[in-house]
Amino acid sequence: LVVIAGVENPEVEVGSWYYHDEWMTGPKEYIRRQGEDLQTWQKRLKGGKTPPKDWAPTWQDPKSDGAQDWFSSIRKTNGQALIIPPGWQESWMYGEYQKWLRIEAAAGSSLTWVLYPYPKNTVPPLVEAVEGGVKISREGESDEVTFGDSIEISRNGRKAELK
Repeated sequence: LVVIAGVENPEVEVGSWYYHDEWMTGPKEYIRRQGEDLQTWQKRLKGGKTPPKDWAPTWQDPKSDGAQDWFSSIRKTNGQALIIPPGWQESWMYGEYQKWLRIEAAAGSSLTWVLYPYPKNTVPPLVEAVEGGVKISREGESDEVTFGDSIEISRNGRKAELK
């Protein structure tokens, strides 16, 4: 969950990038397929669909048909074929997929953004701007973080200062 506080109408751009090792062929039966959303992918792999114990990465000639097929899978998914599958326990040497976020606001404006992890399949926290910081509330508890010469955190009314 990413929340932007303290600025009106920010411009937000979400993007991604990826790279792959052209000398390796990916485990195609486990990768995210073109047009497959995250829930469908996780459901397809549910029930322990993981590599067999004798599984090993496969090296390839980057000019081979198999390599070109793998590269096509990567392109068709805009790199999402390189996301490590849910429950994957083996090494992952095929490449990397990352998402990025660019936030732009008016010149001179103050911007606060919060990256807040929370358990899957739960209600996300409420994040709101307060004077000098943010308040994060979840399941009846709240944290308030204020920024100044130092950072102050108040958890359910009890304060601590970070130096």
